[in-house]
Amino acid sequence: MKLFQTEIYKLTRRTSSKVLFILAPLFMLVTVGTVKLLGQLKFDKTMIGSLADSRVYTGALGGITSFITIAAIIIAAQLFTNDQQKGTIKLLLARPISRVQLLIAKFFAVLSFGLVLIIWTNVLSYIIYPLFLGGHNLTKASALYKTSLLEVTLRNSISEFFLIFYIAAIVMLFAVITNSQAFTIVIGILVTNLGTAINMIMVLFMSKFSGIQWNPLNMLSINEVSALEVSNLPASDMSGQLVATLTQGMNLPVMIGMILFYSAIFIAISTLIFKRKQI
Repeated sequence: MKLFQTEIYKLTRRTSSKVLFILAPLFMLVTVGTVKLLGQLKFDKTMIGSLADSRVYTGALGGITSFITIAAIIIAAQLFTNDQQKGTIKLLLARPISRVQLLIAKFFAVLSFGLVLIIWTNVLSYIIYPLFLGGHNLTKASALYKTSLLEVTLRNSISEFFLIFYIAAIVMLFAVITNSQAFTIVIGILVTNLGTAINMIMVLFMSKFSGIQWNPLNMLSINEVSALEVSNLPASDMSGQLVATLTQGMNLPVMIGMILFYSAIFIAISTLIFKRKQI
């Protein structure tokens, strides 16, 4: 517990942590404003406002999810590599703690940061988003979803948390292997962004290789699966069809289970490498 508190204290002292919390409302304003503008330009004027508004809302949710993902990668990379780069890890390990305890404390510190950031952005969303939604009631069902936008937001928050859990495990592995903060951040961003592109290519092989949708990269689609479960997307919606194809047989609880499974593997490999590493 003492070690966890120390890692949390390090996070609160970091300039990057403070900057990310300040950037969150600015990013949300820019994102929802941009998506709203694009929505007004793209949608037919005969479309009902609630459909256009809910598309704007969910488009903005996707934008803030990307922000939280990148923030988690940056914070995790810094936390897992900073002690090694500065040499302070020798002082930490001189105390009666194991290397495994140190890694786990850092891992849960990243999760705590992610959880607070999710709560912060949710609070901001209830303030900022209605300003752009033409008075649309977030507690009522929208034209785009089978449920209210409020429930969509809550589902998105759950999937965001487990996405951060997964990203923290992946970043930990790369950080332990490379000891490089910059390289870990770049790899983390590439994995999370190229994962979707790679999965799109995998669609071509799904008829020949059963079970290919259970690959680790596909677990990064948890937000899309969460939204698709409650959506009223028409059959002609190509993005919805693609996600449905990529995630056949999956739902939110199943994806959470798979994320925990793969994360356990990544954490186990990280601890094995870190235990045998010369410091």
